[in-house]
Amino acid sequence: MLPPVYQNVLRAHLNERQYLTLQLLLLLLQSHRQVCLSRL
Repeated sequence: MLPPVYQNVLRAHLNERQYLTLQLLLLLLQSHRQVCLSRL
């Protein structure tokens, strides 16, 4: 996930729904990256 510093900044600028959506997108990107790397 994101470092705590980034989390604090994002929480200050995004509402709860936007922040949770961003977290979900990051999780999806990380899992996609792991799948792509595992194919190598």
